Amino acid sequence: MDDLAALSGTAPADRADRAREAWELYASTYGGSEICDLITDLMHLADLESEDGGPVALATAELHYDAEI
Repeated sequence: MDDLAALSGTAPADRADRAREAWELYASTYGGSEICDLITDLMHLADLESEDGGPVALATAELHYDAEI
């Protein structure tokens, strides 16, 4: 975990617990067993809600993930 991630005060396990709520709601509402389905739908949402779109959001999320682990 880099310095910035350590300073955030949120451990990777805590971040996973935070995301688990979204995943459980998504899975119970739409079915499926793969988290990639939720991630794909979030990318489509980013296409609509962000100037940069889903691919940039995904790349940025990956950088944040790498820093946090």
